Amino acid sequence: MRDAFLRSLPRRLWYLVGPVAAYVLIPVLLLCFLATAPWRGFGEPWGWVFPPAILAVVAALVLAGRRPGWYRPGCMGFLPGFLVVVFLLHGATEYPPWAIVDSASDRALGNGRWIVAGILEASGEREAKGEPPVWPSVGKYASSNEYFSKLLRSGRLTGFATATFACGGVEAAADAKELLLAGNSWNALAGAASAHPATPVLWTRNLAGLRPEDFAGADPARPKSWRDRLAPDEIPFGDRCVVLVRKDGRAETIFAKNLTDAAFLGGAKNDPATLEVLEALRETDPPSGEADRTPN
Repeated sequence: MRDAFLRSLPRRLWYLVGPVAAYVLIPVLLLCFLATAPWRGFGEPWGWVFPPAILAVVAALVLAGRRPGWYRPGCMGFLPGFLVVVFLLHGATEYPPWAIVDSASDRALGNGRWIVAGILEASGEREAKGEPPVWPSVGKYASSNEYFSKLLRSGRLTGFATATFACGGVEAAADAKELLLAGNSWNALAGAASAHPATPVLWTRNLAGLRPEDFAGADPARPKSWRDRLAPDEIPFGDRCVVLVRKDGRAETIFAKNLTDAAFLGGAKNDPATLEVLEALRETDPPSGEADRTPN
């Protein structure tokens, strides 16, 4: 009897571990693998690989689930496989891998586009009246926090929540006054009113230390890597990628392995003397002050 029990022990363990693997380990490991690998950095063909890969996993689980004795003996073996298929199909349709992997950067892209679109609209309205544009001027602001805060407090940007300026793990400011000191994910470029249309005017703060000279232009034939300029411990995105928005409203995510001066500038060339980099305040930075300057 003891020998029979030992022979059945592996099967008994499999009945116990099988459902845990199917319902917990396999989905969690799959999602973790997809979420940590920057697939978009390898190019569009990966978008054609994921659906067949998911279908292959589903098919394997269906076949396993139809085998008598898998999880539970007899005809009940089909039910767990069926439930796993439903779970994976739901995940593949509701949260496809390309959305899971880059949902944070996609939200940042949307927020950045919305901010620049609001600035463009407000600037157009002011220029039609002969007034200066809303783009930040050189020497007016100590940080991008101050610029965004003044835009909201002055009513130049309407319909915007403070959460629009936070992404990728940065906690949103409670109001425009708090945005002066925290809750901002974006560096900004002062002097953008006269800048080349392709010039990045917003970029996530994990790409730090840029200077006006960096916007003078780049040689596409000899691009310089800026990968080492990504701060590994900085939110959002660390040293994985940077999200940027150009003056003409185009937004994109550039992964670390593709980050060069040429890719970042996108062909833009500017006079550094007319520009100033406004960096976002980290929550541990000292106050920027100067809360009452005019946003123009």
